[in-house]
Amino acid sequence: MLAALDDLTRNSQPISVSAIARLAGVHRSLIYRHGDLHAAVAAKAAQPPNNTKGPQVSRNSLLSDLANLTERNIRLAGHVARL
Repeated sequence: MLAALDDLTRNSQPISVSAIARLAGVHRSLIYRHGDLHAAVAAKAAQPPNNTKGPQVSRNSLLSDLANLTERNIRLAGHVARL
């Protein structure tokens, strides 16, 4: 599984538990059950990609944007309901 993680990193592919499990030929629950494997996947996924083409966006930045937009949608839905 660590080889699959290195392979995805080397090829600048998106890193997730599902992608690692698919490439390694194991079930996702195996990675979740082993804390060290899950921590390694989470650490690699948090790192910015190695490609230098285009703008660099981190996973944490995208998650923050998602959280902000979700809150905005909730506020707008409340506003619409009040109207």
